Formats: sequence, C-alpha cells, structure tokens
Amino acid sequence: MKNAKMAVTLRIKGTQYYSSETLLSKGMIKKGGQINLITEPSNSHDCNAVAIYLKHNNEKLGYISHSVSRKYSRLVESGLITEAIICSISQPDKYGLDIRVKVTYIDSLAEEIRQQSKSSVAQKSSRIYGYFSQHNTYETPKNESRTPVASETARSSPNSAYKNSTSGNSCCLGILVLLVASQSCCLEIRPKAWRVNK
Repeated sequence: MKNAKMAVTLRIKGTQYYSSETLLSKGMIKKGGQINLITEPSNSHDCNAVAIYLKHNNEKLGYISHSVSRKYSRLVESGLITEAIICSISQPDKYGLDIRVKVTYIDSLAEEIRQQSKSSVAQKSSRIYGYFSQHNTYETPKNESRTPVASETARSSPNSAYKNSTSGNSCCLGILVLLVASQSCCLEIRPKAWRVNK
C-alpha cells in the first residue's frame, strides 16, 4: 500500500534567541543537514511547541511557527514524519537567521480518504453487478422459443398490460409499456371513428 506523503517548507522561528549564526559561521548548519523535531508539552508559552535541533550535535535552532505547532506536534507524536532537513539558509533579518526546513510526513487524512473512496467504488460496483446479475439472467428451457407473443386479452382489452415473461430486462419492460400504451390509445379511438363512418 502506498502512503500519501506531503512535503512542506517551513521557516524556523526564534533563531535570534539561539546560536544559529555562530553555528553557521562554524560550518555546522548546512543545506541538506538533517534535523530533529521534538515536542515540548511543558512549554509555558505553547503546550504544542515543536523545537528544532541539529541532528548531528543536538544544537537547538528554534521552533516551528505557533500557527501550525498543533498540527506538527501531533505528527511528531504519531510518528508520521518521515524526513526533516534544512533546505535553505539566508542572511539574517530582524527575525534572525532565515533558515528554512523541508518536512515530509504521511498525510493520514488524505490516505484515509483515498481508502474510503476505493472502498466506496468497490461497493457500488458490487451492487451494480449484483443488480444486473439478478435482473438480466435468463435461462431458456429446452424446446422453448424466446420470441415474445402478445396474448389475445392484451390485443382486445385497452386496459390490459402486455407481459413479456421471457426477459427480466427493465429496459425491455419500459419499451413494452410504451407499446401497450400506444395500442390502448388506438383501441380507444377506433370505436369513435367507426361511429363517425356510420
């Protein structure tokens, strides 16, 4: 089974409060470097806080933005993050060193929807197949012709329905109903026409 994966680029927040510039000058922060995401449920500012550390020396770089911390906290705790790396490093601004990270995770919601969609399609296909199997199957008995023949009652009575006992196909039944209706109309009109001719 293939899992649905999402790759998102995020900026590390709070780099100005840590030694990110010093680490960069020492060559410890590099593009493609691996990072660890660690939740901090005891954080007094955000119980969903997710801190970002360099994997090779466990140096703290900052945090994931508060606006999406709840989402990534759940992803970390659920073990759905498959990869986290540094994808770009830019010159510092008023918020500190601009470090962007790419986080790849399994989108469990998308995967669940995909599986539900496949299951729904399979169920509908099964129901359609079952319907036509029940309504379209006809076994012709030995020495029996499948040519439909109208009964004398159906021909003489305008209110009688023509029954085709040789087929269970709903489309054929619909056509037969239309034929009977047209025959009924003709039978009702004919007596009036005869009276006029007399």
